[in-house]
Amino acid sequence: ECGGGSLLDYAGYGTMLSTWFFGHQAYKVSGIKKTYCTGFSNVEDYSLLTLDFGEGVGVAEGSWSTFNPGEIPNGPIIYGTDGTIVCDRYSDTVKLYTKKSHKISPPDEVFETENPGADIQLGKNLAEFLKGRGEINPLLTAEFNLSVVAALDAGRKSAETGIIEKTEKEDI
Repeated sequence: ECGGGSLLDYAGYGTMLSTWFFGHQAYKVSGIKKTYCTGFSNVEDYSLLTLDFGEGVGVAEGSWSTFNPGEIPNGPIIYGTDGTIVCDRYSDTVKLYTKKSHKISPPDEVFETENPGADIQLGKNLAEFLKGRGEINPLLTAEFNLSVVAALDAGRKSAETGIIEKTEKEDI
């Protein structure tokens, strides 16, 4: 009745970005889902997935219950061994931090983005592909999206059972 809840709604974006970044399907997923503010429905309004890719971890958080005044970064954040990259959907900049600090400090480098949003690029790619011009973007393939859905399904199962789930595309 109320859809898939925050897990299938918002956590799907982080799951997709993590799968794209690591270049393969997550091996295991653990999930949590809670209802804090939407007692009127039968679905959760908060979810958290931890995706184990082997060489790294993806975290996908989905919330219908938190406030975001635009000041909190709301985009991919990549933590690496040599630095952190912060993207924010409310800004045209990407920030790179390479120094460790427990205080507020400016980024070491700020990059301005000049290209149109991914939704525009993917839309143009799909239109060109359907006209027989060019290759389909890997993010639009069934294989890639089955990997994402397998991770989401494993996260959903884990949130319901409390058990870390292995991802299985064959179960979809």
